[in-house]
Amino acid sequence: HGGALLADLISRATAHGHRSIVALIDAGQEASLDLHARHGFTRAGTLTGVGYKFGRWLDLIYMQWERPAA
Repeated sequence: HGGALLADLISRATAHGHRSIVALIDAGQEASLDLHARHGFTRAGTLTGVGYKFGRWLDLIYMQWERPAA
């Protein structure tokens, strides 16, 4: 279901003329990182120890999708 939502988001963003989408994902969420990668997102960087959730500090991975060149 997440794949369908992400595909729809990309489709809508493209239809509105956006050329890039940025996602910030908890570095420990491999399933989410893999899902985004399957939809064309690439890793663009890491923010170390910037999120705090359930009593622990989290690293966040920047992932970016870019519209293919015409």
